[in-house]
Amino acid sequence: MQYIIGTLLVLIIVIAGWLICFYSKMANKKILVEDSWIQLNLQLRKRNDLILEYVDMVFGFKFYKQEILIQIIQARINLMDAKTAIDIMKSSHEISRLLERLFTVSEQCLELKTEASFILLEQQLKELEEKVEVCRYIYNDTVFSYNKFVNIFPNNVCGMILGVEELPLFQEERSQMQETGK
Repeated sequence: MQYIIGTLLVLIIVIAGWLICFYSKMANKKILVEDSWIQLNLQLRKRNDLILEYVDMVFGFKFYKQEILIQIIQARINLMDAKTAIDIMKSSHEISRLLERLFTVSEQCLELKTEASFILLEQQLKELEEKVEVCRYIYNDTVFSYNKFVNIFPNNVCGMILGVEELPLFQEERSQMQETGK
């Protein structure tokens, strides 16, 4: 009888230790994900502020593609109003897509191409877009590591016990389309 009680006690201690170890590692990985999300969100906010200046400058010129500017302003508002990570990701994708269109169209406007402040602002915006891409990569890398950790055996058992879920990746729509062959 004492042997059974002792074995059960050891088993309970081992399982509790395993859960504590899992939770500690998972919490550390989640902190890394949250930190990378904060960095990404910071770059998105900087880009969002710079977009306003960029759109104001472009509006100052007789620009024939005003609907792109209106769509960018709407996407910017959607990003500011976004509450969830998924909504932020969708709005950011939309802004990136619209900015690419605006860069392409603004290249055709000779007045804009010769304006020094416009060139500087466009360069800053392109640099911020690159920083967003780097932060997106870092975020996705940490999320992938976290998701891999919680999905491998025996961690997935602990994850089910503790109610741990996967976190979403911040993927470009173009990448998703290429993967699906569309």
